[in-house]
Amino acid sequence: MKCYSDSTSGFPYSLSNEMVSCEWEAFSSQLLSQWGQLTPNELEATGHQRHDIAALIEYKYGINAALIENYLFNLERTLPLLH
Repeated sequence: MKCYSDSTSGFPYSLSNEMVSCEWEAFSSQLLSQWGQLTPNELEATGHQRHDIAALIEYKYGINAALIENYLFNLERTLPLLH
């Protein structure tokens, strides 16, 4: 995955629409507990695509999608440590 820096925030973000690379059930459960406005059906509708999940959270919460993609990447990386 190529990551580039958003010139306004300095956070890396993906230019591709990659699928989440960790165990989906644990990942989606974590998202649903942290982002209470999301529904299981909305998460499934993203097709497990990181960019689409970020866009959904941006739509629901008004947080920049590039920041959310960084959060999602870090969640994927650390999720095995949480379970």
